[in-house]
Amino acid sequence: MKTKILLPLLLTLILISSARGNGIQPFIANPEINTFIETRIVVSYSFTQNVTSNAYSSGQSVWQVTTDPLVTTFTTSAADKFIWHLTISYTMVVDQTLTIAIFSGDKPVDTWSYPIETDKIILNFDVTVTKQPQYPTAEELADKAVEVFRNELAEIIAEMREQNELSRQHDYFQWAVVMITFFGLIIVLVPKFRVRKVETG
Repeated sequence: MKTKILLPLLLTLILISSARGNGIQPFIANPEINTFIETRIVVSYSFTQNVTSNAYSSGQSVWQVTTDPLVTTFTTSAADKFIWHLTISYTMVVDQTLTIAIFSGDKPVDTWSYPIETDKIILNFDVTVTKQPQYPTAEELADKAVEVFRNELAEIIAEMREQNELSRQHDYFQWAVVMITFFGLIIVLVPKFRVRKVETG
C-alpha cells in the first residue's frame, strides 16, 4: 500500500525536476538606457518576497533604490553612468508580464513589457544619465526676434543720425568757406575800389 502511494509521488518529483532542469531558464536582460535628469526606472513584476538589488556609479553620484514585493524603483538626480543589478526570484515557475517604465527628464514615459515564464529574473541595467538640453519655446523665440529687430532698428537710426550730423557739419564747413571767400573778396576789392575813386576824383 505504501509502495503504491510513494511511487506516483516519486514519479511526480522526477518529472518536475526534469522539466526545471531542461526547459526552465532564468530570464536575463541587459538593458542599456540613456536618460536625462531626473531619472526614474520602475520595474513591476508578480508578487515575491525574494528581491535583491545593488547599484553603483562611475562617479560619486547619489541614487536611491526602493524595493517592495511588486515594484522596485531606481531614482537619481545626477548626471553619471550607473550599473544596477536586480534579481527577482520565485519558489516556482511564474507566468507573468515584466514591465519596465522609464521616466527621463520631461520626456513622456517609455514602457517596455516582457511576457515571461520563469522562476528567476536577472536584470543588469547600464544607465547613462545626462543633463537634458534646453530648447527655447515659441514665445521665447518671438521675444528674441523682437529684441533683435529693435537692436537693429536702433543701430540703423544711430547710423542715420551720425550721417546727418556729418552732413550738417559738412554743410556748415561749406558755408564757412563761402563766407570766408566772400568776405575775403570784399576785403581785397573794397580798397581797390576806393583807390580808383580817388584817382578819378
